[in-house]
Amino acid sequence: AVQDVLRDQLLPLCRPSPREDDHYLSVEDIARTTKFFASTFLQHYRLYSFAFGQSQRHTQLKASLELETPLIQSFDEAMNEGEWQAYNDAEAAAIEAREKAAREEVRARQEAERAKREQSEKEEAERKRQEELKKKPQTLEEAIDHVVLVRLEDEKTKLSKEYADREAALLEKIKDLEDKKAGA
Repeated sequence: AVQDVLRDQLLPLCRPSPREDDHYLSVEDIARTTKFFASTFLQHYRLYSFAFGQSQRHTQLKASLELETPLIQSFDEAMNEGEWQAYNDAEAAAIEAREKAAREEVRARQEAERAKREQSEKEEAERKRQEELKKKPQTLEEAIDHVVLVRLEDEKTKLSKEYADREAALLEKIKDLEDKKAGA
């Protein structure tokens, strides 16, 4: 009976020289297979028949094992390719905006520090200048330097006032010309 099954099942799969990519067996493969069955299963057939034919004692166990697995969204909650790309683009834009805000904050802080430093330098220079003006000269050379400094300051003040007046006049003329152009 077993020999008939082997003959009916294995012999149709036999080819004289099968290729590696097909499912057929060579004559040598069949010989090795039948030799293996003859020396193991067929030799002890009655023993196997008896062992597997009798009811066996067995132990049933229930075990509970916790596994940590990734939580996968259901298909109706999942995103399609376009939504996924839009989500990634939005995330990248948000990251870029945060980085830009941080850079702007650093730049503003540096600008404020620079302005504060310049202001303190101007105040220090003005204080020194005022001290120089208030200081009484001790020698003739210092007296000459003092007079030159005072006159230079007066000239500077006059020139800055004159330039401010000219600038105001020019701005007024520009405004009048723009009004005429808009009216025409």
